[in-house]
Amino acid sequence: SFKFDETGLPRVWQRGDDVNTECQAAQDGARKLLDLFAAVPKDGPHGEVVLVDEGTKVGLLQNLILEARTQYLAAKQAQDAIAVKPRAPVWMLGLLAVVALREVANLMPRFLVPGFLVQWLSLCGLFLVGLVVLAKAVGARPLLGAVGLV
Repeated sequence: SFKFDETGLPRVWQRGDDVNTECQAAQDGARKLLDLFAAVPKDGPHGEVVLVDEGTKVGLLQNLILEARTQYLAAKQAQDAIAVKPRAPVWMLGLLAVVALREVANLMPRFLVPGFLVQWLSLCGLFLVGLVVLAKAVGARPLLGAVGLV
């Protein structure tokens, strides 16, 4: 029930599936089946027939645990592959904004934008990038608490 779905096809794990619970339920079911097959009750003078001796049962249980771990790791990797990961870090986007601002300012005629304004806007952009990087590293709440906004 762990490796295959209800229709008998290989299971495709989704992001919201609870792999831990499914794996534990499959292991418990396999252990119960192993116990059932170990000794089958028989009507008659001998009482029961032993199909699997204790040593074989331990070996089968170890193989079961190894296979369960392998399937569990494969399911977790499948779930992690579905996770959406950002393509560009936030600081790179901020740096791109600063560079774009400088390029736009360089293309404007000098009489429209004085040089000190261009430098001031560039410094503000760099300050903003620094804040974003710091917020990603430390967290927004401690950063806002340090300036007295929280």
